[in-house]
Parts: sequence; C-alpha cells; structure tokens
Amino acid sequence: MKKILLIVVLILAGMSGKLLSQRNGTATDPVISQDPANPVYFYIESASDSSFVLAGYSGDFRGNVIISPVAPGYLIHNKIAMAPTPDHALWAIVKENGVKLLKNKATGYYMVGSHSCTATGSAAIEFFWTSLGSKQFLIRTKDVGSYTCTWKTNLCNRYSNQGLVLNSLAAWYFIVANPDQLETILKETLLTRLTNTNNILNNTMEGSDFGQYSTESRNELKAELENSQAVYDNPNSTIDEINLATQYINLAIDKFKTLINKDPQVLVSTNPDNYRWYWIRSYGTNADWCFNKVISAGTRAVGERYTYEVKTDPPADNQLFRFELTDDKTQVLNIIDRLGNYISATGYIATASTDGSSFSLNPQDDGVAFWIKPTSVAPLRANETGSIDNWMYLAGGASSWVFDFAMELPKIARLSAPRTVTVQSANATMGKAYITGTTDESITTDLLKVSVTAEQISGYFFTRWTNTAGDSISTNNPYIYAGENPMTLVANFENGYYRDMKRYYTHSEPAVQSADRYLTSVTAIVKDVQQVILSGVTTIPNPIDPAVAALQLTGDAVINCTMPQIIVPLLTDSFDMVFVGSSASIENLKWTQQNAFIDWNKDFDFLDANEAGVRNSNTTDPQLSDPLGYMRRIGIPVGTPEGLYRMRVIYHEPSSSSDWAVSIWTNNYIRNGVAYDFDIKYGAPSATVNNRFSNATAHFTGEKLCILNAENSTAIIRDVTGRWISTGKVTSVVQEFSLPTPKGVYLITLQGENNKSITLKVIR
Repeated sequence: MKKILLIVVLILAGMSGKLLSQRNGTATDPVISQDPANPVYFYIESASDSSFVLAGYSGDFRGNVIISPVAPGYLIHNKIAMAPTPDHALWAIVKENGVKLLKNKATGYYMVGSHSCTATGSAAIEFFWTSLGSKQFLIRTKDVGSYTCTWKTNLCNRYSNQGLVLNSLAAWYFIVANPDQLETILKETLLTRLTNTNNILNNTMEGSDFGQYSTESRNELKAELENSQAVYDNPNSTIDEINLATQYINLAIDKFKTLINKDPQVLVSTNPDNYRWYWIRSYGTNADWCFNKVISAGTRAVGERYTYEVKTDPPADNQLFRFELTDDKTQVLNIIDRLGNYISATGYIATASTDGSSFSLNPQDDGVAFWIKPTSVAPLRANETGSIDNWMYLAGGASSWVFDFAMELPKIARLSAPRTVTVQSANATMGKAYITGTTDESITTDLLKVSVTAEQISGYFFTRWTNTAGDSISTNNPYIYAGENPMTLVANFENGYYRDMKRYYTHSEPAVQSADRYLTSVTAIVKDVQQVILSGVTTIPNPIDPAVAALQLTGDAVINCTMPQIIVPLLTDSFDMVFVGSSASIENLKWTQQNAFIDWNKDFDFLDANEAGVRNSNTTDPQLSDPLGYMRRIGIPVGTPEGLYRMRVIYHEPSSSSDWAVSIWTNNYIRNGVAYDFDIKYGAPSATVNNRFSNATAHFTGEKLCILNAENSTAIIRDVTGRWISTGKVTSVVQEFSLPTPKGVYLITLQGENNKSITLKVIR
C-alpha cells in the first residue's frame, strides 16, 4: 500500500508543478463525503506565496490551514500546531438535507459568510469551490459572492473578489488527512469529472453559433467520456488506472473548452439587411434567484436598470437583444434591445451608446457560460434585488451568461400591405404636426414603424397624441406608430406652464434616503448686492411618505421659490447664487450633481440652446459639500430682452456620468434628488446696497487682505469660482488677513447681525 501511495503522490506531482509548495501532505480535489459515519477530512491549506497583493497586503502563508474557533466567529488561518486540538483544523464536505456544507470535525461548526463559522447549517450557506488549476481552489459560501482569503492577524475576516489567481490570498489546497482514504477520494474525483463532462455536453449545443461547439469536438469528448466511465465502472481498476483516466478526461475537457465558438462576428447577420436577435440568459447555477432568467427591460424606463425575467412566449421585444461590433470585430460595441435602447456599462437602460459601454465576451471555465465585461468596470451580473449591475463572480455565479438565438429579422420591418398614417393639430394656433423628417401630414407605406412629430408654438406645449375619437394614444414626442390599420393621430397642446417633475429613489427606504436633501438658504449676489431669496428653512419642504417603496415615482419634486424674485438690472452679464443647506443636508446633497436650467426663450421647457448651465460634478467639486455653501455663476445671454425668466436648479444622481437629458427631461423625473424653481426679473432697476456695509471696502497689500469699515462681522473668502478659501472674524475698523493665494479675483462676503451681508469683489 505504501508503494502505491508513493506512486500516486508522484503522479499528482507530475500533474502539477505547484504541489511542492504544500506543507501538510498530498493535495487532492475536494470531494463530498458519501459515508456520514466515516467522512473524508481535509486540511484546507493556504497557497499564498506573497506573490499577489490585495489592498496593500500580502504574505507567505503556505503551511497555514483554516482552523475553527472554539466559539462561532471568524475562521483562523495558522499552523496546525496552533489549533486548540488537531481536529479543529479538519474539515469535511458533507451533504445535509441535500445541501453541500463545509463542517469542522472538532466543533461541528459550518463555514458561513466565506469567512466565519456558525453552529447551524442551512441552504443559505451552501459550500462551493472553483478550481484554479494546479490543485488550488477558490472557496466560498452561497450567502456572499466573494471568496475566502488569508488576512491580517491570522484571521479570515476579509473575503475577496479580486486576485482570484494561483498562489493568491484566496487560493487553497485540500490536503487529505487520512492517506488510507486516498483511493476513495481519487475515485470520487473521477466521478466528479465524469459528472462535469456530462453537464458540459448536456448544457452546450452543437452548431456554429456563439457559445456552441462543432460536431467533431463534441464527438471527441464523448469518446473520452466513455473510456473514463469504463475505468470508473470497473471494480478492479487500479489506482494508477483511475489516475490516468482522471488525467485523460481532464485533458479532454480542457481541450474541449478551448473550442467553444467565441467569435463575436457570428452574433451579427451575414446579411447586412438583417439583425440577429438573442436572449441573454443567466447561467448562474449557484444563483437560484436568476438562474435561467433572461435580461429584460421589463416595465422599467430609460434611466433605470435592466432587470431579469422568465422568457416570454412569444419572444418579447424588451427581452431580445442584438449586437454591434467594434471596428476590429473583436468586441461588442453596443448591446441594443428591440425597443431601441442600449445596455450601459453599469446595467442601465440608455437611449444611446455611452462611454465605456463596449463589452468583451469572455468564456468562463465551465465550458458553457461567458462574462459580459465592460471596458472599465466589473462584469454585468444579476443582483438579488432584481437589477443588472456589476460584480465579478466566477463560473456558476450571477455574472454567468449564455446567448440563446431567437430569430433573424430584416432591419426594416414591413407589413404585408401598405396603410395610410395621417397627423393633424387639435389647435393650429398652438402647434402643428407632421410626419417626422418631412413637412407632410400624411404617408402611405408598408413600413411597420412610422414616426410622427408635434411642434409647439411659443407659449404652448405638446401634451399627447389622440385618435379622432379623443382616445389617448401616447405622450411620446416623436411617437412611433406600428399598427397595421390606417390611423389619424391628433397632436394636442395646452397653454404653457412649467410642469412638475417626479422623484425616483433607488434604495429600499426612499423616505430615509431623501431626508435632509434640501436647501436652508439661497442668496443671489447681483452687482455686489446681496439678495436673500430663501432663509431659515429648518424642515424638509417636501417629505416623502414612509410607505413609498424603492423605484416608485412620486410627485412634488419641485419646490417653488419664485418669490421673492431675483432682481437683475439691464446689461448685467452675470450674477452669482449661493446655495446653503444644514450640515446634514449638505452631507446628503453631495451625492448628487447640481445644474441650473433657465428658460430664456420662454417656451416652458429647459431644452434649448444656452438654457443649461455647467453641471456640477460631485466627484470633482467639493463645494457641494461645503457647509458655507456652494456658489454658482449664472450667465445672461447677450441680447436677452427685459422680462421674467424661470430658473430650475436640480440636484440629481444621474444614472451615468454623461447624460442628464436622458435621465431628467426624457422621463421628467429626478433620481435621488430635488429641484428648486426661481424667477429672474431682468431689466429692473439696481437693488439698494445693504446699509450695514455701505462703507465697507477691501483690497490686497501683498499677501495681506485688508478689510475696512466692517467691524463686528464675519468675512467668508472665496475665489472667483466660488471655492471657499478662508473664514475670519472682523473685529476692528481695519482688519488684515494673511492670504498667500495666487493672483486673481476674490469674493469677500461680509456677514453681520440679522443675516445682513454684502459680497465684495477684490482683485489681487
């Protein structure tokens, strides 16, 4: 027996050049114990050799094994001699109630959370392992998507979703504790390989499409499967024969996986006039919430995340996708559904291609599924809340996908017979309607989709399309009619007014999420004169009902601050506004981005040229979280006539880094934010300077800022962009501050009693 074991060890060493790094015995594949009375126990030994660094940490932990603590808590990694007893370092993979669990011999505790142990086993903590090759494995439990790793203070109190490679902090050996069980383990390993091979053959298709295999490659794998199965079935097979059969089936599987069709060009029709349409189906065999479901827009709108659903029959347009390739045909440039929307890099529904949205379709090591990997973020995955986002799972996880061909159709859909589509305006004094791209009011065509457009006259706006009977058809503009019957569409308009917006919160507790996202004061600074527009706000002006659920649209997104008006004299080219919230408000508003929209042409929208300001980015501008407030400069277009103009300041979390228009104006809702309306009265006389600081002046002398005639006030110093520089007390008629700042324009706000203040411009 000893001679046989030596042969086995040598064979195993020959199969893997990395085994010499083991310190505690012979590494094997993990196997499930079949005999509850005589479990197969393993030492689970770290393979970390310090070659991989995670979050600035690394270490050579070879020889360290996972040890159960004496009470439920974090797992330990250390030398066997450091365990309370040797049995605290022994683990068996057992099946209880049909669920695979990792169970400690000494304590009976089960691995949980990929880093701890608990006294009770359940389906929620099912145990999984993934081969890295060279007898090294990643291990985790079902309740988390990340993998057990060695970490600081000899604890496994961090789990990793990075560095999932050989010899890393997340790599482990399974060392058989009882050499007499080696033959049993080797035969179970062969059985596992046979089962995996059958699964690959049963879950892959023969053909030339993406993710399929040729007839020749499948037949070759079937032949090797039959040979290895014969060895397993023979009760007289020797250990050498079992090892060789395992080795040969491993080589056959590895070769087979390389032959999967991963050429993205086959996703695109060879007929340039056609599109090929696919379901993108989850192959998360270890993720029962999404397994076999397909990516879908569902009932979600642009700016929300895609979801996943059971396939519909017949195929639904919101579940079918086509692919556009990069110029070199090696990657997918865009993934587009049959509604015409795009999957963004982060899983959102978008109306156009976005930066970083190209995808690599990379095969996983199960021979079946693929990662959909955007350029700059983790692969797309189906999260447990019902949305598509980004996370890196290995094979069998929620970022595993297969591509099921559905149909090939002409790019331009046509009907069996032409029909006539006509448009008209309900009131020609308010607006007109026409076939999109023409001036025509009627078209007879066999094209399935006919686009119609309504155009409002200044002072009015489009509300909806109806039929001639007055039945509402759509509020979309342009609108696409895809019916088979003749149709007359009537464009309806109303007198102009500024429409309310809706709020949309992405988290499970929108009432909590919206708390404190409001302004406490707003001040306009016009020609150095300060006008207080809003002050002393201490309560949320538009609280959300706690019963509102996540992803639910609610009204009252816009807070009316149109009185008092912002008074701006003629020929003023710009003015400043300072927005301040409580400390809590600022803390929450910093997660949004701010922009100011002004309806300069008075058409009751904010979509025209020069009507959008420069968007503040919460990722680059710390002013939005400045407790002293955020200053924005408002430019007035040359030639603006006298009049009253509406400004809407919006705090919004865009679904992507580049697109406000899609997120806000297409759907008319604000994501995780709020809006404020102000009125600008342009052409009025200049406002009167606040008498409290009527004689106040400021100037630079070298690096010293000198302030005169402002005693008993507070000076807030900002640069011309509004960025805070310093704050100080003015206690005398002549007050100096050391200010080693570069040359430029600075804004000095002097605040006195009763909120009286003035802002001075000073040039250094």
